[in-house]
Amino acid sequence: MAATATITSADGNYIVNTQISQDPQSGRYVVDLNITTFAASDTLDVRVNGQAVWEGLASEATGG
Repeated sequence: MAATATITSADGNYIVNTQISQDPQSGRYVVDLNITTFAASDTLDVRVNGQAVWEGLASEATGG
């Protein structure tokens, strides 16, 4: 069973659908972020517990 949430930025430029689930084969937990953007030229910083793990254009994060 996955836990899910949707987060929308205050300005409405970003919608992030999140999901935390457990991989049935490895037993490892997986955190998925699915980003929809209306500001593809912005630069996004993704952090985990305050530590930078990814930086790039919003269009890259959304597959553009």
